[in-house]
Amino acid sequence: MAALRAALSSNRLAHGLLFAGPSGSGRETCARALARGLLCELRGTDAAVVPFGCAACRACRRVDAGAHPDVTIIMSEAEAVGRGLAEPEGKGRPSVDIKIDAIRALAQTLQKRPYQGRNRVAVVVDAHKMNTPAQNALLKGLEEPGPETILILLVPNVRAVLPTIASRCLRLGFAPLSQQDRQTIQNRRPGKAVPAPDAGVVDGVGRLVSALLLHQRAQGLGERLETAAALGRDRAEVDALLALAERQLAADLRARHLEGLAHSDLDELAALEGLFHARHDLAMNGAVQLVIERLLLGASPSLLERR
Repeated sequence: MAALRAALSSNRLAHGLLFAGPSGSGRETCARALARGLLCELRGTDAAVVPFGCAACRACRRVDAGAHPDVTIIMSEAEAVGRGLAEPEGKGRPSVDIKIDAIRALAQTLQKRPYQGRNRVAVVVDAHKMNTPAQNALLKGLEEPGPETILILLVPNVRAVLPTIASRCLRLGFAPLSQQDRQTIQNRRPGKAVPAPDAGVVDGVGRLVSALLLHQRAQGLGERLETAAALGRDRAEVDALLALAERQLAADLRARHLEGLAHSDLDELAALEGLFHARHDLAMNGAVQLVIERLLLGASPSLLERR
């Protein structure tokens, strides 16, 4: 990790990074930790922890929770379903490919300036699963990166992606972890636990999820508007709360299905769809308060998608 430490300390980190190694070698863990270091609130100060951040500030905790607005994780539908992060689309088997639409959307995201931190970071898990059109679409992003963009590709070996992609990235090799390394990581984990989210964040997510589900039971208009006002007007913070609410609802829905409880009087899928469209509207610079009010009032899915 000396190369990453030196590059980050000198602000000369390449826009494209290729982490090559077998599954279980720590590629993804390192990528997520590097994202944390890039966005850490202590970066650039005497107290900075390079290259992986302090793991305690608000930005580090958001990265670890998968809720930082400047971090994007891309993976195949099959991988997302396997991890419990998504539900299968339709009745067919989830696709094992990372498709061109996902990469085109990623390219658009990476051209935008960061919401909060110094960088926008994207991690493509199993980048070798991009089909050929998707890999070709990614090339433009590597050739014309945004000034604050860091793109990390996780692959089993350098030859797993097009040579034109590999040649544009700083390549770092990851060896399989030994049993001793695994034990060391396991032993350190309790001492390096990520602090619990702020009580205000937990309360905000809880109120949001409750409001989304309870308006299906005719929760009072005043209560829903009060919840909308309480979520605030900061775009990045609201987006992070929506992301956490998505994760909570998806986990609840998955747990219910695993337990064989196929029916419920609360429609988590409808709530998830509303969250998806609300986050889309925020990304398209929709007025924060209006987006939240429309979400909690059960208005038509998206204010901006028809423009």
